Amino acid sequence: MPVALTPLPTLGEQVDRLIDFGIPEIVGVSEAQIRAATAKAPGVENALLAINPDRVSASTFARFVQHGGKPGFVVEDMTDVDAFTAIDQASPPPSTFYLLHDIARGDDLANWSPNEALPAITAAGRTPLTLIEGIQWLLQQPEALERNHCFMTIGSRLRRPDGTLDARTPALWISNGTGRDGKARRHAPKVGWCWAGNRHTWLGFASAAVDHPGESFEMRPLRYAINVTLDGCCHHEAGLPPDEESMRYWTAKMERADALLFGRVTYEMMESAWRQPDTGNWPDWMDEWEVPFTKTIDRAKKYVVSSTLSGVDWNAELVQGDLGPAVQRLKQEPGEGLWVGGVTLPLALANLGLIDEYEFLVQPVLAGHGPTLLAGLHERIQLELVDRHEFRSGAVALRYRSTRVPA
Repeated sequence: MPVALTPLPTLGEQVDRLIDFGIPEIVGVSEAQIRAATAKAPGVENALLAINPDRVSASTFARFVQHGGKPGFVVEDMTDVDAFTAIDQASPPPSTFYLLHDIARGDDLANWSPNEALPAITAAGRTPLTLIEGIQWLLQQPEALERNHCFMTIGSRLRRPDGTLDARTPALWISNGTGRDGKARRHAPKVGWCWAGNRHTWLGFASAAVDHPGESFEMRPLRYAINVTLDGCCHHEAGLPPDEESMRYWTAKMERADALLFGRVTYEMMESAWRQPDTGNWPDWMDEWEVPFTKTIDRAKKYVVSSTLSGVDWNAELVQGDLGPAVQRLKQEPGEGLWVGGVTLPLALANLGLIDEYEFLVQPVLAGHGPTLLAGLHERIQLELVDRHEFRSGAVALRYRSTRVPA
């Protein structure tokens, strides 16, 4: 008889376990981010904190699952394991973190084929687990895998180039140490596959409830944007003078931000240049094509980090408390994202792992002097290019997403 499963560890305990394995670094989030995410779900019980499959891979995560003191592995003939993705009936929310409730191994469906089990699962108002969800479940609750009581994860399938599904369905079970597994892997947890039309008496079909669709933990991203020369100088006067094309570009970016985050120096510099005078008239030196940018930054919500200012009044408020927790609270609020500029404050935020995207407008200039971009960074940050835009001036805007891979 299968052993009755105890409730899952609390979300806080699950986070501790992920941190112990070093998983935040692997998936490109900070410990602070993952703790802040779960703080949004106080009192939730018996739910699995899942990380979006876009951030994790089965080949990497399998080794973290333990059974009998042995680490998990992927079978030798499943080299394409990471190409198995979620089917429509198991598509995860777009957020980095989300909850899976009421997970069941599906023992009642043992000796059904995957083709038979899928419609039964969805008809019951449940969603089949994907392979990476199943692995994450075992990471938090390893006792869910028992000899003769294991499970398939039919929420993942491999789609061929012609759009049809590969006949294999992934599963998790315990190795007997035979064949290509090798004797040393006897009793180790194993990622393998079964044919979609076959039945197995010892394999159920893992699934979760779908009556909690809104419980994802996406925080609004913090984006750092700055002009920089080819040799890394980030002084605001080192690059090319603003032109109509670049100002239009930055205006569009700023319009999509919920709020701007500045240190004292940058805030005061921006206020002196772009705050609309009390007369309501723009200064004579301002070209007509600069007015949209000016209007946008003038009305934007602003947060200012300063230990010396006693007050701010340019549609702004001071950030109170320690920098890390204070910015985390801002990120947890609903919205599309925050925008940070300047030099000193972004360095502190980067060192705290709080910047999600970096956008550099690289100027075709060699300054030869001045402050350099993020000088003093504590550790290497790996970036993934997600967008590129070229300007007639020869400048290039490069937008990167942080993957948080340490040196």
